Amino acid sequence: MHQHTIATLLSVVAAATTGLSAQNLIGNSNPNGFASQFLAPFGLFAANDQSVGMELWRMDSATLATSLVRNIAAGSEGSYPTEITAFPAGYVFVADDGVHGVELWRSNGTQAGTVLAADIHPTSSSYPRRLTTVGNLVFFIANDGVNGDELWSYDGTTAVLVRDIRVGPGDSAPMDLCAMGNTLLFAADDGTNGRELWISNGTTAGTQLVSDIRPGMLALRRTASRQPAAWRSSSPMMAPRARSLGAPMAQQSAPSS
Repeated sequence: MHQHTIATLLSVVAAATTGLSAQNLIGNSNPNGFASQFLAPFGLFAANDQSVGMELWRMDSATLATSLVRNIAAGSEGSYPTEITAFPAGYVFVADDGVHGVELWRSNGTQAGTVLAADIHPTSSSYPRRLTTVGNLVFFIANDGVNGDELWSYDGTTAVLVRDIRVGPGDSAPMDLCAMGNTLLFAADDGTNGRELWISNGTTAGTQLVSDIRPGMLALRRTASRQPAAWRSSSPMMAPRARSLGAPMAQQSAPSS
């Protein structure tokens, strides 16, 4: 009786799992990341047709017809376009073509016009993220393997490091990018003032600290650095930032008493 019950339960679980797998593999294209320029005749998004994997698609506003823009990662693996962002010169997004790593791409909605915008980290992935349109520019965070996670911009032709806010290989780790008119607001850590409010107009000179709202953070970090290693490793403030996009933060354990 016991064996029969177990067998029945296993059959139910197997049937349910098969059903879910079939639904995930066959029934859903999982469209996401919709973006469209103002009054544009089409919009872009990512979807998976189970033939080429998760790739860039378009929908025409007049006919509602959908079509694959380009199979960026040849084959069926998918390039997984993310952060599809409209700006005056077209669209930019992040994708992995299987050759250059996770880098910045641009598109005008055609196969020929969907190309790598910049190979920011030639030997690895720069992981562009937080794409934010400000005027004619798209600001984002990227790591070129030399300057750490810093602020970059793209004007439709060239991607440039706006400023190495934390000079050297360390990360200023810009975050919370926000457009305010033709100015970008964001938070960053220059290694001296702690994480504070910054602005940028896209130039090195125009990228500057607005205010050191809470002075003394550098002294706090120096004090923390002199604490025992066990204390530093257990403090959430000292937890290392994940290096890969989407990697979870390591769970920190409290020091033993």
